[in-house]
Amino acid sequence: MSEGVSVAIFVIFLWALAMFSPEFAAHATRAVQANELKEYAIQQTAKYGGYTSEVQAKIEKRMKEFNMSPTDWEVIHPANAVNMDQTFEIEVRGKYEYRVFNLLGTGVGHKDVPVKAVGSGLGQVLYR
Repeated sequence: MSEGVSVAIFVIFLWALAMFSPEFAAHATRAVQANELKEYAIQQTAKYGGYTSEVQAKIEKRMKEFNMSPTDWEVIHPANAVNMDQTFEIEVRGKYEYRVFNLLGTGVGHKDVPVKAVGSGLGQVLYR
């Protein structure tokens, strides 16, 4: 009898592992992509002296490469120009939708988890 119970527990554990592992891996991939986008945005903002239209175009291109929809992902950036050695902060916000909780496509158990990456940098352009 105890062998049957331990086999049942083991099967339940394997089922949970098989169901959640791909979701956890996909969530981790989105978090890594958000951090890469944040680092790229910091580098370009420092290089161009602020979040200009050129930087925005490059960020949007990088978002397309990562399959990050502009409606689901947001880049929060400094509004003004960034002077030499002035610190600025960039934040990338988005969400990951866990589909494993969506029972039979009914929307029951729909779970959105926020993905956030925050970083700061120093301006490299001197404005006079």
